[in-house]
Amino acid sequence: MIDPKRILRFLEEYFDEIKTIYKLNKQNGLILSEEIETIFDNSNILIDNLIEYEIIVQRIDDTFILNETYGSFISFLLDDFSLDMPEQIEKYHNSLDSLYRKLKSATTKNEIIQTVEALNNEIGKFENQLQKNISKLIKETKYIKANNQKLDYPKKLQKASELTITYVKPLNIILQNHSESILYIIDNIIDESSQQRFNNKDDNLKRIYTKLYNSYDKTKNEILNKNRLLINEVIPLLDRIRSGSDILTGCINFLNDTNSYAVPTLLDKQRDITYSTNAEYEAQNIWEGYTDINEDIIINETKPLENTWIFNKHKYKNRLLKSLPIENFYTWIYEELENELNIVESKNFFDLSKLIFDNDIDIEYKNKRIDIKLSDKVIDVPTIEIRSLN
Repeated sequence: MIDPKRILRFLEEYFDEIKTIYKLNKQNGLILSEEIETIFDNSNILIDNLIEYEIIVQRIDDTFILNETYGSFISFLLDDFSLDMPEQIEKYHNSLDSLYRKLKSATTKNEIIQTVEALNNEIGKFENQLQKNISKLIKETKYIKANNQKLDYPKKLQKASELTITYVKPLNIILQNHSESILYIIDNIIDESSQQRFNNKDDNLKRIYTKLYNSYDKTKNEILNKNRLLINEVIPLLDRIRSGSDILTGCINFLNDTNSYAVPTLLDKQRDITYSTNAEYEAQNIWEGYTDINEDIIINETKPLENTWIFNKHKYKNRLLKSLPIENFYTWIYEELENELNIVESKNFFDLSKLIFDNDIDIEYKNKRIDIKLSDKVIDVPTIEIRSLN
């Protein structure tokens, strides 16, 4: 067996060359032997290493292809993913369903163990492919939305429609819970593993079924989360792109270059009477309707507002300066308000939190969150250190 560290050192040392092989393989579906020789300066030792480490695989016609495992790894390193067709994800419905039926009919312990292992491997591949697709969809959608310079409105509309029809709608159907969906098969596997982990008499199989149950239960939650991302982020953004107005696009183009367009006369001055000719008589009728009414008039004096807290940025920024260093910005806010007002309401708390957006403040987020109990709610906030001001 080849030492894995040798392979990793080889990948690191010749990564640029291997990246070139990756691009050729992606572009042409294969790599010619003369291309390999050119990339590695006819070094037979390095080419033999490529074959020995199974980075490339030689075909009978002396061409090469990049090993799929290495291709996926390099694609991950370069963040060079293309969207998978929904059919590539939907295929897991058949594979998972087939393995589920095999698990139900398995009669020997060894057959159950092998089937459970295959189910775990298959669901791992599915979840990885799903994660990759959703992330890519979000990136593609944001790119279409934000790229005003390279994409005009018709092009944006075309790309948004393509994404919706080709990927988003079919993927949403795949993830929904119905009898033909992957989620339905996953529910069946969860139910089967749940029963077996309690009812099976073999303790070893109980542990295996428990592991299967936990794995598929987590995957189900992940699918539901990904579908929420699809529904709440991708679809609304694509809808906004598709419903964008030509008038709005024209306004944006005009504002970008006002000198290139003739401005029409929008206002035509003319004298109009803002009241009717009978206004005098109508007002008289209204006035006379009140002249015979005697009512007591009570005037309530409005007391001036006292102790009203107002966010004074200059005042509290100075306090912040004097309090440095601060271990937790939000705890500092709570203590300041409590000392000043004796009671901390969410409105005051959020108003004072605006200091975090000051460009002069140097902040550092910590990997820890805390709960702060206000008078009207409990909020979960991150830990933010403030050490200095620029």
